[in-house]
Amino acid sequence: MAAEQLRCLFMEFLGNFDTLAGIKRWKEVGFRDVTPRPPGVTQEIVKFNTPAVALKWPQFQQAVANLPAKEEPDWCWISGHHGRQKSSDWDGNESSWPNHIATEKKVGFFNKAYHDFAWPNGNPLRPQQIFMTTTRQPTDPQALAPTDNPLFTKVRDQCKGVVLIGCYSLGVYNSERETYKTMFPNALLIGLSFRTDGLRNQVAPLLDNTKIFDQDFYRSPKTDLQSLAKYCYYLNLHLHTPATINLQYGDRTAGYDSSSHTATAADESGNTAVFPTKSK
Repeated sequence: MAAEQLRCLFMEFLGNFDTLAGIKRWKEVGFRDVTPRPPGVTQEIVKFNTPAVALKWPQFQQAVANLPAKEEPDWCWISGHHGRQKSSDWDGNESSWPNHIATEKKVGFFNKAYHDFAWPNGNPLRPQQIFMTTTRQPTDPQALAPTDNPLFTKVRDQCKGVVLIGCYSLGVYNSERETYKTMFPNALLIGLSFRTDGLRNQVAPLLDNTKIFDQDFYRSPKTDLQSLAKYCYYLNLHLHTPATINLQYGDRTAGYDSSSHTATAADESGNTAVFPTKSK
C-alpha cells in the first residue's frame, strides 16, 4: 500500500521568496498543500501582505482552527516580520536585551501594514494590520481574537516539522520556545536565530539538499542534527526538537566543529542542539 501523501500548510505575512521556493520544493517532494483559501483568494500563496487579503484574516483563522483530521498538516511554514508586539516593548539598550528576551510575553509574526504603522508607536490594530501571537493559546478556539494564532487552538502532536522565517524566529524568546514545545511536541523546528535582511537567510538552499531533505526525512525528521549543522553557518538557522528547544549556545558546550562553524550544546539528560557560532 502506498504511503499517505504528506500535507503542508503555509502562512505568509510578507510574500517572501523563500516561501515560493518552499512551495515548489515541497510539491516536488510530494506534499499536498492544505492551506485554506479565504473566499475570493486564488493565488498559490495566501499572502496577508495586501489589504484585500489581510481583511480576510478572520476567515482564514477560523478555517485553520477547524481543519478536518484528513487536512491536518504534517509540516507548517510561517513567514513574515517577527518580534515583539511593539517597538517600545524593548528600550533599545543592549544591556537590557537578555532580560527582554527572557521575560517578554508579547511576541509574534506580523505583516508589513502592522510593521509600518502599528509596531513603531503602538497604534491600535486596524483590520488590514495583522499581528499573530506565537506565545499563547487562544482563550476561545471557536471565537478567535484578531491576534490569536489559529495553529494554537489545539496541540498539533501529529505535526512533524515547522519552518519559521522571520527575524529571531526561533531560539530567542523564552516564552515563544515554551509555547512551541507545548503546541508542537513532536515536531522538528527550523528557524532563524538572527535578524534577517530578507536576502541572506534563505531556507530554500537548505531544502534543496535532496540527500538529506528527501521523502523519508519529511516523514520521519529524526536526522542527526550534526548532519545539518554545516548549513546553519550559511543560513543562520536554528534546528530544534522539543527536547532541545530550551538549550542555548553557550549553556553547556559539548563540542565545536571548525569546518561548519557550529557548536553543540548538551544538557544533563544528554539532549543536544547545534548552533551556528558565526554568520556568513
